[in-house]
Amino acid sequence: MAGFESTIKEIEAQQTDLLSFASELNSINISQIDPGASIFVGAGDSLACAMFVERLSNLRPRSMDPYEIYNIPEIARGKDVHFISVSGRTKSNVEAASTIEGIARNTVAITANPDSPLALNCSKVLEIKFTKAPGITPGTNSFTTSLLPCCRLFNKIPEISDLTGIFTRAKRWAESQSENADAVHFVSTGFLYPIAMYGSAKVFEFTGQRSDYQLTEEFSHLNLFCLRKEDLVVILRDGDKDLVATRLAHELNHEGYCAQVLEFKEPGMSSLEVAISGAIHMQYFALNMALRNGLEQPAFLSNQNLLQISNKMIYLG
Repeated sequence: MAGFESTIKEIEAQQTDLLSFASELNSINISQIDPGASIFVGAGDSLACAMFVERLSNLRPRSMDPYEIYNIPEIARGKDVHFISVSGRTKSNVEAASTIEGIARNTVAITANPDSPLALNCSKVLEIKFTKAPGITPGTNSFTTSLLPCCRLFNKIPEISDLTGIFTRAKRWAESQSENADAVHFVSTGFLYPIAMYGSAKVFEFTGQRSDYQLTEEFSHLNLFCLRKEDLVVILRDGDKDLVATRLAHELNHEGYCAQVLEFKEPGMSSLEVAISGAIHMQYFALNMALRNGLEQPAFLSNQNLLQISNKMIYLG
């Protein structure tokens, strides 16, 4: 487990990071933005964050990949464009921010590095704060703390009151998985769909195994036809009203496939708290998969060729 020490430290740090950072953000004056005149841009985990913000505000803001906005800069005309990037060094974000200068009304870097190239190419900076352990780690507390400043732009951050319960439930569910599936398919809709994307990303990073994510309705049109009996379908259900999710799980299990319905919402939880709970469940799920596989460190660190390609494609030289 030694190779996962930094990752575990960052996962557990969320119990203090989220509360302290939310309190800090609520204590400072942040101008509220117009959702309909806003775009949130991100790549990887940060795109999942942007997608959550889009859905949290009833699809009035737009979420975009930075390479898309770089290629179609007119989309940003007269808009407030928020670039979410923990490192602030992603090439596509910096190039997109530079391209829309003078087109967008404002550009905002939401980043943990206020001196980064992205921050220097934006008109405003909103800092992300979280505990960073030594070494290169999968995005865990960096993702959940990224949600906070994005939500703060619309309103005060609601109280995060059940972190102890969230961690208990997440660990219990992850440990209940007795063996690893050949592939994991995450299925969801609404504001939990970005959490499905995030879950798939954590399986990639922690284990290197096959995974995907899909909208609940689209799964039966597309991903269903690559499903095997050795796979696991994790359906993130949006409460009792999500009847399609319930029916999908029933049909899959009836035909001998392995499907689980996972709900995060407890009484009184805000949408933000549900998303945080979902993210922490995904983190422990992927961590436990990696440990059951006997891995000594997150899988993405083991393949240096792929990691080198990733770094060359993603980061500024």
